[in-house]
Amino acid sequence: IFRQIRHLGAQGKLTLERCDSLEKALRMIDIFFLQHTERWESAKGYSAYKFGKRKEFAKDLLIDFFNRRIANVFFLLLGSRPIATCFALMFNGRFVYLSPAYDINYANYSPGKILLYKLTEYCVEENYRIFDFGIGKEPYKLQWRCVLSNLCTFFIFSEGKGLMGYLVKARTKLSMFYMLKFLPF
Repeated sequence: IFRQIRHLGAQGKLTLERCDSLEKALRMIDIFFLQHTERWESAKGYSAYKFGKRKEFAKDLLIDFFNRRIANVFFLLLGSRPIATCFALMFNGRFVYLSPAYDINYANYSPGKILLYKLTEYCVEENYRIFDFGIGKEPYKLQWRCVLSNLCTFFIFSEGKGLMGYLVKARTKLSMFYMLKFLPF
């Protein structure tokens, strides 16, 4: 990673920044959407942020949580050009690396890895206890020593009446109570 930082740094000053205003965050999230879409489409895939509803949801989340310092957009600048971006959530001493993207024109320099490295440095400086890579089996996560955590997801579709419906709902409520009350998040 240090070699990649050195090579990229030879092209200009390399800095990690976070948005200091909601207006800037909204401008940067548009760049994030563009980078994410270009990156995934270049690999013959598709970006979830190609769809208007997904963009709208992310923007609404950013607007709702920005002023409470729960959500922000972080970006890696090369000179004045954002070459990697990350939409992140921060709460209870946890930094959630929610969704990253990078400019595909700089792919040979691994801007996503550099962004991740700089974000971990930021989290150490800001005293976050947990750097959460989120769900998924992306190969880059294997390069970091980490502690795995169980992920609990609850889907409740039952319209069941009677004793069975009651038992399913009661069991789910107890499980959710236990997860929210006794496990450190």
